[in-house]
This record gives sequence, structure tokens and C-alpha cells, in this order.
Amino acid sequence: MNSRKRKELAAIFTKWIPFFIYTCIFIGSVLGSFLYYLFQDEFPYEVIVGGFLALIILSIIEVIKQKRKKDNLPEADERM
Repeated sequence: MNSRKRKELAAIFTKWIPFFIYTCIFIGSVLGSFLYYLFQDEFPYEVIVGGFLALIILSIIEVIKQKRKKDNLPEADERM
């Protein structure tokens, strides 16, 4: 794998990894609510709704962050 291909893959991964993390968090909340349903015989709809709203809000914030950053400047100032 040459360095150009590696840079292209790194750009793709840095773009999509936050969305993968948010999706995994939502899947975890769904699995947790199903486990709660299996043991308590009561389905917690508020957990599903809260996880879905968190997924939507975090995704919107991430899209805004990715659209705003147009240059190669780091987000944090690294000077001492």
C-alpha cells in the first residue's frame, strides 16, 4: 500500500469513525433495553427514544463540525 492510498483511507476513516461510534452507542442502548425487558417484563421506551435523540443530535453536531473545518489547522492550540 503506497502512501497516497494510505492518506485516502485515513481521510475516509477520520470522516466516518464518529458516526460508527454513535451508531454503536445507539445499538448498545437498544440491546440494554431488550435485556431489561427480558428480566423485568417492562419495556423502557424512554431509553430507545433517548438513545435515538442522542444519535440524531450528535450526528448533527458532527456534520456541522466537518462542514466548518476547511483548512489543515489543528482544533487545539499546541503552543506552550
